[in-house]
Amino acid sequence: MKTTLFLLSLLLLAPTAKAEEQDKTNWQDENVLASVSVGTDGTPTDVLVTLPDASNTNRTDTLYTVKTALGLAWIANITNSKDSVYQADGKGYLPLYPHQKGFKNCTVELDADIDLTDHYWTPIGKTLLTPFYGTFDGNHKVVKGLKIEETDINTRTGLFGRLLGNACNLGIQVATAGIKVKGQQVNVGALAGYTTSAIQNCFAIGENGAAIEAEATSNGMLGGLIGQNIGGSITNCYAALDVKGIVGNSSIAYVGGLVGHNNGNINHVYATGKIEATGQTFYTLFIA
Repeated sequence: MKTTLFLLSLLLLAPTAKAEEQDKTNWQDENVLASVSVGTDGTPTDVLVTLPDASNTNRTDTLYTVKTALGLAWIANITNSKDSVYQADGKGYLPLYPHQKGFKNCTVELDADIDLTDHYWTPIGKTLLTPFYGTFDGNHKVVKGLKIEETDINTRTGLFGRLLGNACNLGIQVATAGIKVKGQQVNVGALAGYTTSAIQNCFAIGENGAAIEAEATSNGMLGGLIGQNIGGSITNCYAALDVKGIVGNSSIAYVGGLVGHNNGNINHVYATGKIEATGQTFYTLFIA
């Protein structure tokens, strides 16, 4: 009888385990990106590309209008692939790639709210060598359901990892699963782990229980919106989600409701989330 009950329990647990495994899929998985639709003729499902118009002084750069979560994942994929630049005679979408790495001198604009709930997110501009250089205009839309799990030696994590271009008019809602990062050195914020640019009219909120959680064995910089701001400006922004940081011995962490470590200008901002810090040395930036 006990054996029968044990086998029945395994059968009942199996679908749950499978569901949890499926839930760990990522927007950058090859099978997820395989169906992305990108084009210039007004019919693409995910990203509409508007090329520069010499006769229009207001359209001097390439505009990428993102319509769906899959389209935003395509932007991340191109940014994070250091060799993904325009090729006139290239296959597939290569003729629609930006002429410079990281969408430099391009504008990426949201056409609708973006729901990332289906998969885990990999930051746009994930590594030191692959930052995002373009202008990101949220167009007063919200990216919902953002969830991230990252483990790496040096991690810069958020919707963006390294944001070296300007961002504006964007809301971010972090999913209940949250943003969870472990590494030697970590920079984490809902919008960006690291930035040197102008951030304007942006906010970060969370679903019930959502939090940014980071564990660093060396240095950590954690904020509700931005992990580290070096020489950039943050204006008319706010964050309303919890930030939790853990550092090891002989480590230093900077934790803030809005920005973890700031060496730039901040104006007309506030933060309301809780800050929890565990470890040896913490510097906390409170903005309310």
